[in-house]
Amino acid sequence: PSKPEPISRTGVEIYPTSEWELFIYRLKADKWCIGEPLRSLSMPEGTRIAAVFRSKELLHPSGSTRLEEDDTLCVLAQEKDLDALSLLFSEAPEKASLARFFGDFFLDIEVKLADIAV
Repeated sequence: PSKPEPISRTGVEIYPTSEWELFIYRLKADKWCIGEPLRSLSMPEGTRIAAVFRSKELLHPSGSTRLEEDDTLCVLAQEKDLDALSLLFSEAPEKASLARFFGDFFLDIEVKLADIAV
């Protein structure tokens, strides 16, 4: 799958040589992160989700806020973070979706693999 580009990016001129930008992403149904809480996103170090808009309303999200289809994310980051953000908001990083599917479980060390194989 292709890596999504932000639908908008704007320089944030905090000071004359600022490298900070505001990247805007709109989440579609095929994105792996739909239904995930914000705290489960492995954001690049130093980046922040500055705002989440849902149905044209500004949310005041917390780590437990779950992302929904058509949410608009405003991410404060630098150009060097763009590839990592594109991967984060891509269609299917398998590790994340498999972890959500399988969850955590424990096996007794005495159990034989043949006994649990499907």
